[in-house]
Amino acid sequence: NNQPDVSSYVTGFVPAQIAQLNYLDSRLRLFEVASVLVIMALVAFAFRSLLAPLVVVGVAAVGYLVYFPLLSSFAAAWGFAVPAQLEPVLVALLLGVVTDYCVLLFSAFRDELCGGLDRKEAAHAALRVNARIIAWAGLTVAGGTIALLAAPFHAFRGLGPALALTVLVGLAVCLTLAPAVSAHTSRRAMRP
Repeated sequence: NNQPDVSSYVTGFVPAQIAQLNYLDSRLRLFEVASVLVIMALVAFAFRSLLAPLVVVGVAAVGYLVYFPLLSSFAAAWGFAVPAQLEPVLVALLLGVVTDYCVLLFSAFRDELCGGLDRKEAAHAALRVNARIIAWAGLTVAGGTIALLAAPFHAFRGLGPALALTVLVGLAVCLTLAPAVSAHTSRRAMRP
């Protein structure tokens, strides 16, 4: 600072992390809202319904309300910490898992409705056909993320259980709440 013709900058891991966090925080809400709107638009287009994306976002919201208190309890019980700046990653994963599995279930549900089944039978048939596929997919992803416990960096070790729990909660709400809601919304949400 005592030589005006010499430029100096703060460098290093911690200042870079702080600058990155500030940059992400300033734009995070915009990207969260944009992501949800894109998901809703795609689901609405796929099912030609305005109710289907609301169901997906509603199921994800229930997963969110269940997930974070559960994560806090598990983190305290098992002694791992999840940095606050990773919350957007966890929310994005939860929303992605719920959207993926709901679209699979809703598509099968719509096919069963087109096949002539009533709404309860269609929901049961869609779940019977896809529950095993969804469960194995979710358990595979959860198993892969829990493997981060073996990572040499402490931050990754804390992230492993958080990511695995995210997928398991998303899996649980999709296999329980999504079929029930689809059976009640029926053809209004799933246009053939």
